[in-house]
Amino acid sequence: MSSSTRSAIFSTDGLIRGFGTWATHGFGLATVGQAVHDGDTVTIQTLGNLAVRFLGIDTPEISFQLPKIGGPNDGKWLSTDKFEKYLDDPFRPEYSGSKDFRQALGDGLVEYLGKLLGPECAKNHHDMAQVAQVALEKMIREEYAERAVEGKHYEFFMAFSHDVMDGYGRLLCYLHRNNTEKERKEKPLSYNERMLQNGMAFPYFIWPNIDPFRPIESYIKAVPPPAQLKKWIDSPRLNQSRDFTRQARENRQGIFKDGPILAPNELRFLARRRAPDRYVLNLKTCKPELMKPIDYYLIENPEDRLYVDAHFVPLFREKGYSVAS
Repeated sequence: MSSSTRSAIFSTDGLIRGFGTWATHGFGLATVGQAVHDGDTVTIQTLGNLAVRFLGIDTPEISFQLPKIGGPNDGKWLSTDKFEKYLDDPFRPEYSGSKDFRQALGDGLVEYLGKLLGPECAKNHHDMAQVAQVALEKMIREEYAERAVEGKHYEFFMAFSHDVMDGYGRLLCYLHRNNTEKERKEKPLSYNERMLQNGMAFPYFIWPNIDPFRPIESYIKAVPPPAQLKKWIDSPRLNQSRDFTRQARENRQGIFKDGPILAPNELRFLARRRAPDRYVLNLKTCKPELMKPIDYYLIENPEDRLYVDAHFVPLFREKGYSVAS
């Protein structure tokens, strides 16, 4: 694979690896002496492309890996419109392990998903995935063209939260065009937030990476005491993102045009044939309780769900949160 097409940072077998090359110095490559800063620091350039995963949002999947269920396409990466039969009923007895999978999800979640699944499920999801992709391309293309007219290079600006990278080697951030101060006042929203504003994405808030506009603290300090949870959630940018989703849904805008569709995280756990594994905090009630992963659907609207990875649960428990078992 050439350096122009491979990923600079990638994940294989649960390990994150990457490629780098000499940094630049002035108009040329740095010498070894210029690149080596001290005994434990070297300046490099990444060799290959970096992927960015937008924080706070989740859009329908263009493609995903079909599960191994005893068919000719087992394990293949396919456009989601090829999932037609599977997403009509992923619990068919003919599929290997269906009884255990249904049991792992629980009757309540299976019943909830049944309202979203069916013969049109895959097509609807795929159609909305394409709509979301086109919408993001349009935003970036327009701002790229503005820079070209100005005779300037287009650059991205990244606003990070706690974690800079995920387990797939992707940068985690809110992504903007690198704007001037005047432009920032005129267009303060990131692409992430604009996708929500236009109804082109589901909100997907995963603790602690929900607000890049707060100072970063240690993980334990980032868990608000239960008595301060409501105040902690009352963040202008977070509230604005939640409002964008409510308005888009009420206006039947973008991915909400035809009513409820299977959410991207739901497609993922169905395709992986594994129960969801992130605990959930209710942003609407602010009750200091982490709900079981399979009970996320009991929080009616996605903008009211704050997901917490299982390895962070002890931090919440230590602060006084109850954890459903």
